[in-house]
Amino acid sequence: MNEQFLNMMRQWLDQLEQGQDHNAPEEAQSSFDTQTSSAHSDNPSHADLLYRLTRQSTQFCRFADELLSLHDDTGSVDSTQLLNTFRRHLDRLNQDWVMHSWTLPEQLGILLTLMTRETPQPASDLLTKLLQQLLNTLEPHTQPSRLAQLRRTLHQLEHFEQARECYLQQLTAINQTALEHLNQHLVKHPIDNLDALHQQWVDCYEQAYQQQLEQPEYLQAFGNLGNAAMALRHGWQQQLEQLYSACGWVTQTQYDALSQQHHELRRRVRVLERQMQQQATADTPPTRDMHDTD
Repeated sequence: MNEQFLNMMRQWLDQLEQGQDHNAPEEAQSSFDTQTSSAHSDNPSHADLLYRLTRQSTQFCRFADELLSLHDDTGSVDSTQLLNTFRRHLDRLNQDWVMHSWTLPEQLGILLTLMTRETPQPASDLLTKLLQQLLNTLEPHTQPSRLAQLRRTLHQLEHFEQARECYLQQLTAINQTALEHLNQHLVKHPIDNLDALHQQWVDCYEQAYQQQLEQPEYLQAFGNLGNAAMALRHGWQQQLEQLYSACGWVTQTQYDALSQQHHELRRRVRVLERQMQQQATADTPPTRDMHDTD
């Protein structure tokens, strides 16, 4: 880890320790959104790790606040409410993981991130509606081939969101099954130790996950999501290529080809330099020792 990343981690931990009100997690999230965006170019892995930690801490603080609100006058918590709160927390973690693990093309990803902060409804639904309105507006003034490309992109985006929602339902089913197993175990074998409770939850979740992993529905949902993500990125890249070409700009394919040629030329220059250096060394006559006589 470099010093910049360690300093960011210290600031992040200090903010979490000092924040006692409900706005602290959101303030930390907003602060580190800015810091991680500037650090991403220096070390993407460090910035991504810090951003993930910040999001998970925000979710955990929300979960802790919900647990505190469940206490009654006697200080006890109803087990059903506790499990329901825990299930909602797990579902939020799953949703966060699914939303950030299969990334959209960069431009769409940035747009969705900005829209998520501005509207409470799912940003993907709003983006789909906006793209459809754009299609309707451009239809009288745009070439049919361009309209067909935009329609394909819209269809791919809708398919990606459907696949992502289907996979999220599979993860939700895992959470529900694991919680049911945990509840059944607690009814028969009450636990008063946090370590034992944690270990029992891990066992229940691993069992539920293994059962769901063996189901063809889970494998199908996972495969559909991966394929939809790749198709969307590929289609988006093709559309950008055509747009750049129409504007007379260098496309990504052309840039990659030029970069490959440049790399090959540099490699050949290094080989020639080594050969010339070896030839020069071979042509240099050996130096006579001063003690040598004629």
